[in-house]
Amino acid sequence: MINLYDIFVDTIEHSSGSGSIRATCHCGKTYFSDHGDYEEGELEELNEKMKKEPTKYECGDWDCVSTIDFNACTFVKGCSCKWEDRYARFLYHEMDIIVDFYKRLKKVTVKEAFELSKKVDEADESTRTSDDL
Repeated sequence: MINLYDIFVDTIEHSSGSGSIRATCHCGKTYFSDHGDYEEGELEELNEKMKKEPTKYECGDWDCVSTIDFNACTFVKGCSCKWEDRYARFLYHEMDIIVDFYKRLKKVTVKEAFELSKKVDEADESTRTSDDL
């Protein structure tokens, strides 16, 4: 069976992403490393928040929390909200519509490029004609 999650994660890992000792996923959950260059009292404050709201905070022995910018949002890789699964399933199930969209976009883009090329050629031709006079 196709593992959509692995294919999607492998694909987006090559896109924009970053890492930090602290990051908040689009779903609102904050992940933070139990070590790092925190401001004075910041790590203690995060641990206190985690005690009060354990479903909104998660601390781990990570060097950094990995994030990915996708669909104009920042997501934490491996977040419990399972955003990777949702997007992978969406892309797979809507594949025909997405492919059709890109086919149509290609046609429009190629047509616009051709029209622009014609205008450039016409401008070059009229410039050459003027220079020859």
